[in-house]
Amino acid sequence: MAQDSQPAATTTETVSVTLTKTTATTTAAASTGAATTAPASAMFAANPLYAADGDLTIYDLVESDLDTAEEILERVAVARADAEATQAFAALMDQLLAFVTQTKIPGSLYGWTIRLRERADEISKLALALAEQLPQASEAIATAGNRAADRHQQLADTVRDLGHSAPAEAPYHKE
Repeated sequence: MAQDSQPAATTTETVSVTLTKTTATTTAAASTGAATTAPASAMFAANPLYAADGDLTIYDLVESDLDTAEEILERVAVARADAEATQAFAALMDQLLAFVTQTKIPGSLYGWTIRLRERADEISKLALALAEQLPQASEAIATAGNRAADRHQQLADTVRDLGHSAPAEAPYHKE
């Protein structure tokens, strides 16, 4: 990886100019209807959510993992509700199919009803499979957060107790 020989101030100015050009390009593209994409670095630098907190800690990671695990578990009920809704839809399609068959309605309605019924069955099976797999995903994320805490929490606590926000820089941080 090539080392940048420019001082930090010049690099900051370059980022500002790049963001200004990206914003101008995006604004011009929005007014003309053209599709453009901004570089990821420009999007993160312009986002105030990322600009204020540059250093994440083990505490942030553990909290985020626990929140994510809880959110995933909450989605189990949603997946089950989706499965029930598609089963109800499939029952309605069965009723429609019976009506179409009984009244001998000509055209493609019969075929579309069968296709929708089959799709409802597929979606229901996928939603139930998702509901079964989500608790395992939640557990995996919670376990990863707990392992990270077990491995790094003691060092983070020691560093915090000494009045620092992060361990001292080491030469490999600059590589």
